[in-house]
Amino acid sequence: MQDPNLRSQYVKLMHEYLNLGHMRELSPEDIDKKPNFYLPHHPVITQKLRKVFDGSFKDSNGNSLNDPLHIGPSILRKLVSICIRFRMFKFVFSADIVKMYRQILVAAKHCSYQRFVWRDDECSPIKHYEQSTATYGTSSAPFLAVRVLDQLVHDHQHEFPTAAKVVKEESEATLTSEGKGFHSTAKVLGIHWDPKQDTLSFKVCLSSNPKNYKRQVLSDVARIFDPLGVLSPVVVQFKILFQELWLLDLGWDTELPPKIAEWWNKRRKDLNALQELRMQRFIDNKENHIELHGFSDSSIKAYSACGGWVLHGCKIKKNSR
Repeated sequence: MQDPNLRSQYVKLMHEYLNLGHMRELSPEDIDKKPNFYLPHHPVITQKLRKVFDGSFKDSNGNSLNDPLHIGPSILRKLVSICIRFRMFKFVFSADIVKMYRQILVAAKHCSYQRFVWRDDECSPIKHYEQSTATYGTSSAPFLAVRVLDQLVHDHQHEFPTAAKVVKEESEATLTSEGKGFHSTAKVLGIHWDPKQDTLSFKVCLSSNPKNYKRQVLSDVARIFDPLGVLSPVVVQFKILFQELWLLDLGWDTELPPKIAEWWNKRRKDLNALQELRMQRFIDNKENHIELHGFSDSSIKAYSACGGWVLHGCKIKKNSR
């Protein structure tokens, strides 16, 4: 590694893995045991330093570890349901499962497929290791992480019924901090939450030097993440534009027609205003009688639907979609 500070952090992380039993050094006798697979690894810094394997790396025979692995069925709850539940409680807090992937032990007979080499510095001999836990970079790890939680709920729900219900129903609504201290912004599945004001907002991260290509329009639409559909009146304009571009049979990297390019760039600048949008997180739901009313409409270009909670049949408190 060219960065001495990064190398120092990575060496420290490797020692932590060893001390916690999350990886083990192989003896000379173990090295030659078959079958096995060696994976390249590298550091990735998000909110903290992580070790990531390249499970898609192909060996000399053209095979990768991810090729035979199943990604597993999706057992995540629907994002809309999770986000709505997050708004139904007056008080909310975040919690984190420390080293979540590294809490999942891999069967000993399978650890040989998670081998790698490492040395602390260039003067030290290269050593062989096996990863003992689930890890980033393998296709099955995301499924295993959630599946293990479900199994824990099943095995221990009779001991901790309240905790089991929370883990089962709310565990996917993870909060990731983006600052320090209680008044920082947190992110709830893509929606930004201000704990101090208890409001939700959106951040639109568009590229700073766009090109007037169809590929850029698709990229911009994909960057607007809105699981609750609050931004649908804005997003639908971009989707309609994208439909028009398909009808024009433009290539992915073909310049947009001048009038369309002018409209797109103007609307694109307006997206910054979305970052000023704020809505209350908590939806007061004390009443015993709640009705859900739905509305829909369509035109030649698009159709939409929305719903609202009606309390005691007299007052619409909050639109949900």
